[in-house]
Amino acid sequence: MSNRFHIQCNQSYSLIGIIFILFFFSETLSAQNPASFQITTEDGLPSNEVYSILIDTEGFLWAGTDAGICKYDGVNFITYSSPSQRTKSLSGLCASPDGRIYCYSFNGQIFYAENDSLYELKNWKKKTTNLTYDASGLLWIATWDGLYSYDQGSDKFAGPFFPENSKDPIACGISAKKDTIFSLFESGLSGISKGEFYHYPTDQPFDRLSGLYVVEQSSDLPWIISVQDELVYRPMVTHYEIVKSPELTSALKHKKVNNIRKFDDQKIWICTYDGLVIYDFVNDRAEILFEGFVLSDVLFDHEGNCWLSSLHQGLIRVPQLNTPVWNFSLNREQNDTPIKLIKNKQVLYFISTLGNFGTFDLQKSELNLFSTSLNADIQSVYFDSIDQVLYLYTNNHLHVFSNNKLEQLELVFPPVKDLIRVPQGFVLATSAGTYFYKDLLNEQQVQVLDNFWSRELAFENKSKTLFSATNQGTSYFSV
Repeated sequence: MSNRFHIQCNQSYSLIGIIFILFFFSETLSAQNPASFQITTEDGLPSNEVYSILIDTEGFLWAGTDAGICKYDGVNFITYSSPSQRTKSLSGLCASPDGRIYCYSFNGQIFYAENDSLYELKNWKKKTTNLTYDASGLLWIATWDGLYSYDQGSDKFAGPFFPENSKDPIACGISAKKDTIFSLFESGLSGISKGEFYHYPTDQPFDRLSGLYVVEQSSDLPWIISVQDELVYRPMVTHYEIVKSPELTSALKHKKVNNIRKFDDQKIWICTYDGLVIYDFVNDRAEILFEGFVLSDVLFDHEGNCWLSSLHQGLIRVPQLNTPVWNFSLNREQNDTPIKLIKNKQVLYFISTLGNFGTFDLQKSELNLFSTSLNADIQSVYFDSIDQVLYLYTNNHLHVFSNNKLEQLELVFPPVKDLIRVPQGFVLATSAGTYFYKDLLNEQQVQVLDNFWSRELAFENKSKTLFSATNQGTSYFSV
């Protein structure tokens, strides 16, 4: 059975009520962490201390961890170990052209994974600091006494290689581009190709190299970054120069560097002990993501996912790195999250699980948070675009939020599930029925439309028809 009524009166409306105390917080947000998924030991990762990650030619993710290396297929982890391992920790993952996965331990052993087993590279006794592969199929090893190469086919090592003018042969970091290997010595960056060294001088010598600099691994000429001094060296045509950018210096302030990557001709990605710094050197802009995470590596898989490894928090997968998420917390000791959103032009209104609410300006990226003194769940919310006010229902009362003030209407209402404005007044969907109010301040001007438990309302302006979803089906009314 349908229910119909006609409204012919005019509405007069003013706000009179009790003003509640609001605790107001406002902050202007720059880039916030994108949506991500954390993968830890609870998901099968052998350890949350991850040093290095790699995507192989088949798309599998490899991780070097405190508990060995493992392969991840998106669901399960397979962990590899060798009887000759003197320590479980493995790092420095790199892949040979034929699919071997190489890694090294912190006491100098080198291992490779092949045919679902882990083998030690025999006859190797040097202190290893990093590994990489060149286009010809040689494995290059950075050590404390220079560079070495390993020919997988002949199972032979060659080296050490270091510049003639080098007083200290320590090779810090290593990078391969086609058939040229780059490594940092105290006299600057050197490239070696077909046994010949090419030197790229810098503005200052790199003394005390070991553990103090990181070399990026994927460019024609790699970038160099100081671990602790916030110094970044950018490759020029004939030499290296220090990047003089207040934007980058500020982003790196008090951040110890773990790693640096470069995936295109515009940005470098810096993993630090306090988040990921993404520096756009073309436009001189720096962005910080995942602050508080001790990050060790970053890469992109074949599907465009960004992967981060952490020394404490396991792995992080970011499906859409350019999709920001704005986080808020009014009480960090409790889980307070948004549960309902309403959008009005450029402003987004939301209520939370703990009875708080806020606004977010989509153009200014300004988030305003309001902690009320209501101490109760907000059961329904409605924005009136005519009066530009927000209605909240809790504790048997409607509250109106306008100009940063929250006022309680004097009338007592049954539990309100939905509220909507119609041409001559307001309609409330409640657990006791559907009601029309010409004036929300006057209980004498109320009309009962039905006595069914109602949970949602919709108004079709062209036909002037109101629809109400009830426990007895859909009721409709001509307005």
